[in-house]
Amino acid sequence: MGRCNVATSANRHNAIARLTTAGLSIPEILITADDVGQGKPHPEPFLLAAKRLGVATSKCLAFEDSDQGVRSALNAGCEVVVVNRFCTIQHDHIVARINHYKDIYLSEEVSK
Repeated sequence: MGRCNVATSANRHNAIARLTTAGLSIPEILITADDVGQGKPHPEPFLLAAKRLGVATSKCLAFEDSDQGVRSALNAGCEVVVVNRFCTIQHDHIVARINHYKDIYLSEEVSK
């Protein structure tokens, strides 16, 4: 799979606790509320995440489960997968809508 990071509205302590509780590894690049001056829906979290990855936001795919997060990612120029059935935001850069993260499947060809 390509490089990935987490850009969250949580502070660093809570972000690490939530990732650990979910059984996920802590990504090398973890953008939290502690790292930005303006949180979501401002684009700063995604702009910083892309900068630290060394890629343009137009090359980023954000998975977002809140309206504020969707707006943040879109305002940064990312393509977005909406993860919930309640978001009603419509935008050309919303490329998919899924009900739950468990609905994500990456084939071996995509993850290489």
